[in-house]
Amino acid sequence: MTPSTTLTNQHSTQWNTYQVVTSKTLRLFYSAGDTGCYGYRTVVKQDSSQVRIRIIEGTLPNAPDTCTLIGMYGSILVHLEQPLGSRTLLAEQ
Repeated sequence: MTPSTTLTNQHSTQWNTYQVVTSKTLRLFYSAGDTGCYGYRTVVKQDSSQVRIRIIEGTLPNAPDTCTLIGMYGSILVHLEQPLGSRTLLAEQ
């Protein structure tokens, strides 16, 4: 999923699991809605001991007035400032 910065009706959504792609890149997996209606972006807070990541879901600017209620797995890449290493990874709400 390509991150979107022009979302409306934004709220946090829970990510389920992650995959280490490189030492500074993670792929987060989450339950997603209709990709024609909803977009996603991440908020990352990191320090020397923790990486806290929140996924934000919102309505896309050109979404139709009515969206179907379908569920699918989505994934999004997160780029870290420093390698994850031994830091604790936390989902933030």
